[in-house]
Formats: sequence, structure tokens, C-alpha cells
Amino acid sequence: MRQERIEWIDALKFVGIFYIYLGHMGPPAGKIYTFVFTFHVALFFFISGCFAESGKNKKILPFIAAKFRQLMIPYFIYSAISIFLYILSTPDSSEFTNLMGYLTDAALGVRDHTIYAPALWFLPCIFITSIIFRLLQSLSPKKYIIPLIILAYLTVNLYSLNFFPMSQPVLWLNIDSALYYIIFYCLGWLSIDKIKTTNWAISSTNPIGIVIFLLLSALCSVVFIKGIGYPLKTLDIPMPLIFRTLFNIGIVMLIIIFHFFIANAISGIPMVNTLGKDTLTLCGTETITKSILSASATTIGLSLNIFSGFSAVVFTTAMLGFSYYAVLPIKNHITKHHAMNKFGSQAKRPNTSVAS
Repeated sequence: MRQERIEWIDALKFVGIFYIYLGHMGPPAGKIYTFVFTFHVALFFFISGCFAESGKNKKILPFIAAKFRQLMIPYFIYSAISIFLYILSTPDSSEFTNLMGYLTDAALGVRDHTIYAPALWFLPCIFITSIIFRLLQSLSPKKYIIPLIILAYLTVNLYSLNFFPMSQPVLWLNIDSALYYIIFYCLGWLSIDKIKTTNWAISSTNPIGIVIFLLLSALCSVVFIKGIGYPLKTLDIPMPLIFRTLFNIGIVMLIIIFHFFIANAISGIPMVNTLGKDTLTLCGTETITKSILSASATTIGLSLNIFSGFSAVVFTTAMLGFSYYAVLPIKNHITKHHAMNKFGSQAKRPNTSVAS
């Protein structure tokens, strides 16, 4: 039941990947850059959690194997291609001597260490998150126990550990980041049933929805202009660190909910839903797409410089357009060809089950 496809959530995934691309345009994108980084990664973990299975009567090893095929094999493939392109596009030929370093970074998968493809850290991180969450499901017979365990870990992390994974990721395959973003993964898992039955349309037939949308629009505007810390500053109430953290997580969740309305509004646009259905490929090919477009522009004498939020949005749109018309068709052709060859080789196999 949890694996059924919901069209507007495909549109929500499109919104998420748009923000991922936009956020990676860097500080020259201005306030858009700061705003996007408050919630875009949390949004994807929330969506992933929406489709987490119940975990009952499921063996952990087959689950890990399936997730490894789904996430880690594409991660290593995209890492290899990205490293190759990064070396080719780097003027300093000494980068070739750093190949083993890049391969080591790919094997470790630590966020902020894969300079050849900054977005790829998400794949091992969601791989680890899904495994940790499945283990929690197997250990916790009651649904409400899991968020309590996660909250307890967050509290210990804030008060006892010497690093915070959001600013100082250090562990293999982003285990530390996974243990933070699992909060949003869990919230998606807990709320999917309510999400599916709620009317997210912005229309006259949904007056309560319009009011909620307008209130959330105001909140997003404040966070965009003043930053995510502003709502808490205006309250001017002394709070323990854990409560301040949970307050900001609540703000992030409200921004995510705002985008439910946006996704519902744009759902049904062919390009939006097609891209939303294949965000794993878009995540893996982001740097590849950016390199191809930048090199193509340079070849014809153009210079691609991000100097404002508007130019960042334009280039992000161009990247996703290129992915829609070129990257995904090529990827689909390759996978279809591989599937046909695999099916053909199986069909040619002699039938040894029948005695001669």
C-alpha cells in the first residue's frame, strides 16, 4: 500500500530536485541559496520516509541487498563518470595524480568531500538511513517508540557529542548525517496516511486549504528574507538547545508542507512528473549535466556565470530541461537495451529441466 504512486508527490520530488540543483549554484544565488538550504535535503528524506515499508515480517539482509542495488550501485557508477569528467575538465593535469584520492572519497562517501559531484552524498546517506530505520522497526513493536528513540539520540547528540553532523560530517557513508535526517524520514513515515487523504488543492472548493497556504506563504517569505532563525528570535524566549532545535525542525516541516500545495498545483505537467519520477538519475547526473552545459557554452564563446538568484533559476531550469530532453532519454535507452539483452540471453539458454 505504501508503494503506490501518488502523482502530486512526483511533482513534489520535482520541486525537491529543482531546489537541489538551485542550491548547488552556491552563494552567488543570493537569498535563494540560503533559503533553499534550510529545507531542500530534509524534503527528500521526508519523501523517502513516506514510502518506507512497515518492516513487519521483513528480513534485514534481503532488504539491505535490495537497497544496495537500488542506491549504491548507481552511486558508484555516477561517481566513476563524475570523477572522469572532473579530471578531464580540470585544467591542471596534476589532477590525474589525485585519482586514488577521488576513488577513496567515493568509497567513503562523506558529504562535502566529493568535490567532483557534491550531490552524490545523498545516495549513500539515504541508503544508511533506510537501514537504520528498518532496524528500529524490527526492534520497536510499537510505532510511537521509533520517534522517541530518534528524539533521545538527537538530545544526546546535541549535549554530549563533539560534532554536529549538519556542519561537520565525518563518518563513513554519512552515518552521522543519516542519524540527523532520519528525523524527517520518520516524520514522512508517520504522516503519509494523513497526507494522502488531505486536500492540498489551492481552489475555492478548499477554503481552509487557501487559508493554510496563505499563512505558510507568509512564513516562507519571512524565512526567505530574514532566515530560519528569525521566528525564534522574535519570540525572545530562553529555550534549552533541544527545544530550539525542535522549533527549527518544526519551521522546516511547515516549509515542506507549503510545498505540498505547490506540488499539487503543478502536478500533471508532463515534464514535471517525468522528472519527478526519476530523481535518482537526476541526483546522480547533476554534475555531469552541469559540466556538459558549461563546456558547450565555453566552446561557442559564451560564459556561464551565476551572479544573482534569477540567473541561478535560469541555469537550473536549463539543466532540468537538458535532463528531460537528453539525459533521461539516453538513460532509458541504455536501460531498455540492457534489459532486452538480458532477456534475450535468458531466452537462448537451453532448457535442461526436461529429460531427453
